[in-house]
Amino acid sequence: MIGFEGLICDPPYRTNVYYCIDWERKIACVIDAAPGSFKALRSKLNGLEVHVFLTHGHWDHVADAKAFKENLKAKLYLHLEDVPLVKNIGFQKMIAGDQPYEPFASDVLLNDGEILTCGGYEFEVLHLPGHTLGSVGFYDKANGQLFVGDTLFYQTIGRTDLGGSEEKMKTSLARLSQLPPKTVVYPGHGLSTTIENERATFERFGK
Repeated sequence: MIGFEGLICDPPYRTNVYYCIDWERKIACVIDAAPGSFKALRSKLNGLEVHVFLTHGHWDHVADAKAFKENLKAKLYLHLEDVPLVKNIGFQKMIAGDQPYEPFASDVLLNDGEILTCGGYEFEVLHLPGHTLGSVGFYDKANGQLFVGDTLFYQTIGRTDLGGSEEKMKTSLARLSQLPPKTVVYPGHGLSTTIENERATFERFGK
């Protein structure tokens, strides 16, 4: 099976974007639409059926969502509880500073537990509120990998003061801690890790 590749996008946030292209099926799966990701991936994705899975609604993960949709006819996926965030221009500009932001409409509103298929992969949507109310992880059980956005990082967790909830974050961390220990975690920023490696993180922040 063709694996995912990583792309570290523009400063100041240097968001991780992950993508996989199934040339046989002519399908591409992109996880998050950080600023700079459309420019970096456009030539690779031309002529393909593109699916963009958004882990949450913060600017540094959705800034290029509209560009993917308008120029590549990409289908956008977002949890329903983060729809208000992507429509709130004032909130997004607070994060983006002087960078441009255009609100967009999602094509698919995600729900916990549903299964998404793309390019030979099957993902379970894990609703993981905390960083935002609509934060999700995309769990590929068959290959032992989880794309988790800003819920969990290497040896720490995402902040909860930008449309999130500290109490909900604790519940989400408890859920993640129950995944198989060898599950590889691909976060929205920084280094990858595993569930096993983050036992101390779950203990520190989950109480």
